[in-house]
Amino acid sequence: MGLMSRFEAIPGQARKRPFRNGMILLVLFGALLAFAFTGGGIPFLPKGGEVVTANFANIANVSPGKTPVRVAGVNVGDVEKVERLPGGRGVKVTMRIEDGLGVKLRRDARAHIYWRTLLGFSFYIQLDEGGAPEPLGETTVAMKDTTTQVELDEVIQALT
Repeated sequence: MGLMSRFEAIPGQARKRPFRNGMILLVLFGALLAFAFTGGGIPFLPKGGEVVTANFANIANVSPGKTPVRVAGVNVGDVEKVERLPGGRGVKVTMRIEDGLGVKLRRDARAHIYWRTLLGFSFYIQLDEGGAPEPLGETTVAMKDTTTQVELDEVIQALT
């Protein structure tokens, strides 16, 4: 039984391929992790849903992909993009609301930024649907209809 006999194919017997099988397992595990961390969405494909924009005076710790959007306390989407308004007088937040959740934003919709925890540092955006007869459509929620929760350092600064 020489060294070369190990590499000869024997009819009816499958060859073990640990490297190939290990690579296939790693790729499948990586795909499973990517699927789990993207919320079940398929990366690189456009997402469905409604795009909503709102202008805020400031947005502490609101970041794309990490800040949830809620209606009546229920997660309905997330923040997609954050960009400064021309002249630096505020911030435009672009949010995506998932399809099939029954969210009907109206022309008088309001947006608020609240703490997710008592310690702050982590926020969510609460959308109030409004009661106007006409839908929000492509309209941006104006800065006068948005609020940001006061942070602890702002309270301390006001007291000193």
